[in-house]
Amino acid sequence: MVGARHRDRRRRPRPEHRVSDCQYRAEPGTDTRDGIYAVRVRDAAGPAPRAAWAGAGYIGSRPTFDGERRFLEVHMLDFSGDLYGRELLVEFLAFIRPDRAFQDVASLAAQIALDCESCARTIAMNQRDDPMRAYRLGKLQSEGKI
Repeated sequence: MVGARHRDRRRRPRPEHRVSDCQYRAEPGTDTRDGIYAVRVRDAAGPAPRAAWAGAGYIGSRPTFDGERRFLEVHMLDFSGDLYGRELLVEFLAFIRPDRAFQDVASLAAQIALDCESCARTIAMNQRDDPMRAYRLGKLQSEGKI
């Protein structure tokens, strides 16, 4: 999955709904291991050019809280706005680390902050080193204009 531009579509739920209750579609043959990913998020129905936001994605069952169901959660970095009810496209750019349980919520919160920093660095390097940006169409696509 990593190295390829894997995408998942998910309708952003209202706060009272669980993410896993939303529509979820992954490309056939995709194997997503539990953990943290650097992701890019776009509004699937938004007008062109479609804005793209950097994010930290999580796939897992929340082992710190003895979770049983598998979730996809995305924390969008440097974003402010309301996307509830919108269909979002989540593009997995890089695997950051495997999922694990933490001793307490404070330890989890500290790790989330580190994960967000790692995701931001990874996404910045990905954008800088993307060979497709050398081509006009590749640059337009990476900017969400097509």
